[in-house]
Amino acid sequence: MGQKNSIWQLNVLGAPSLQQGSEVVRLKRKKSLALLCYLTLSNRMCSRDTLACLFWPDQDDQNSRMNLRSVVSDLNRVLGHNWAQLNGDSLGIHEQFPLITDLSAMEMALAEPVLPDLDKKTLDHWQAQFMEGFYLAGCDTFDEWLYIQRESTSRTFHALLERMIRRAESHQQSEHLQRLCERMFAVDPLYEHAYAALIRQAWLEDKAEHALSLYQRLADVLDEELGIQPGKELRSLAQSIRNGEPAPARQTFEVSEHDVQMSDVAYARNQSVHIAYKSISSGKPALVVVWGFVSHLDQLTDLPSLESLFLALSEDFTVILFDKRGMGLSDRVAEPASLEDMADDIIHVLDHAGVATATLFGFSEGGPTAITCAHRHPDRISRLILYGTSPKWVKSEDYPYAIPDEAYDRWIEFLENNWGKANNLEHFAPTVGADEQMVRWWSKCIRMSASPGSVRSVLEADRHIDVRDLLPEIKQPTLIIQKNKDRMMRIENGRYLARHLEQAVYMEIEGRDHWFWADNRQAVIEAVKEFGRRYPES
Repeated sequence: MGQKNSIWQLNVLGAPSLQQGSEVVRLKRKKSLALLCYLTLSNRMCSRDTLACLFWPDQDDQNSRMNLRSVVSDLNRVLGHNWAQLNGDSLGIHEQFPLITDLSAMEMALAEPVLPDLDKKTLDHWQAQFMEGFYLAGCDTFDEWLYIQRESTSRTFHALLERMIRRAESHQQSEHLQRLCERMFAVDPLYEHAYAALIRQAWLEDKAEHALSLYQRLADVLDEELGIQPGKELRSLAQSIRNGEPAPARQTFEVSEHDVQMSDVAYARNQSVHIAYKSISSGKPALVVVWGFVSHLDQLTDLPSLESLFLALSEDFTVILFDKRGMGLSDRVAEPASLEDMADDIIHVLDHAGVATATLFGFSEGGPTAITCAHRHPDRISRLILYGTSPKWVKSEDYPYAIPDEAYDRWIEFLENNWGKANNLEHFAPTVGADEQMVRWWSKCIRMSASPGSVRSVLEADRHIDVRDLLPEIKQPTLIIQKNKDRMMRIENGRYLARHLEQAVYMEIEGRDHWFWADNRQAVIEAVKEFGRRYPES
């Protein structure tokens, strides 16, 4: 086998398999297929030691290496000897080897400016779980990798369905819309946009009873899962239907497939990791928002108070938003990223967007990343804005302002056990904790951003954040904004930064919410704009 120029397909959606043309090719060893999947999806060179520990964690070096050689021989037997790229003691898929995956087809479809027509068979296949039913006994690290890939693939399919639902409603394709929404409910039972689309469509078709039954179905699910009612817009829509009002003209409901204010998602690449970003381009100097511990690009622009804030800032800046590696629409990674990796990701986003220099707005956990990036790349980062952040994440004898270690443990447990719910909103933004729109948005945002397990991994890594030694070497003008009653970030953290940064401008503002888009948001907007005017890019 392994004829020259033959195309191989690796199917990872559903039960994994390898095929050449229409013929399914069997490998002798289960771990041969696992290794091929891992190397293909990782898209990087991996050391033999790493692979041996991944697949044979309980064996000594000699036996695990011998087993790895047997698996490689099995792949050589089927694929030929040109599939692998060897670099010293590392192994990877040769870049010229003709191997494609079914997952890449879904990712390419999502990246198209206009979605291609997709039939039921294709959607059924793409909806299948990543490597469904596949399991390697005793390989815990590989199982963790599987979990991350399954989560990432599910989110990719969710994003695809979102766009298809928008297009089907815009084109008034009633039956197609119904099928897509029911498919979405199987993936995300709380997706309100799908319910709204179906309710509007039923109203247009004079099916008031059906429209109200859909509304009640959503209300029951939201009450059971989150203890909230549907959003204000949907409640108003349902009331209009109950009142017997006629449905508005069809064009009222037309939905564009893309957000007219924000660019489509683009992907910058740092080695094998793809970083998703969006921008509001105004031709002005760039302002890159470095988010906190979770984010999802589509959700960041789905909240009116956030979107309007970004639009206000776009009067003075080209605003760039991105999801950190492991979060939102960016690639999932096996291990939490280092500050250095995330700092370099920012530079790759700037390169992809064609931006020479930028100001970084580091929010919460994004602050240390922004500081690290400014330190590593002083020629690319012209100014810093640090909001509600700290140079060190956990309290120590020489830094008493951060959260104590035991309290941090309780915080991680609380978040993990309540992930996907909004009962942590009172900590982040107490002034909007009872706002139904904010509760709904936050619940969905954290569900879409990451899983409970991946968030625990990120927060455990954050425990070791300490960039105090970098502060004296930061030469860029830096604005520090600190709310005086922020429950998540003691005011002493902002004051510490101001004392240790050479060109610091310190600003304390009134406010209780950790989020910069909640209370006193206008003061944040004005401070950022004034700082940009006071320290223009040279």
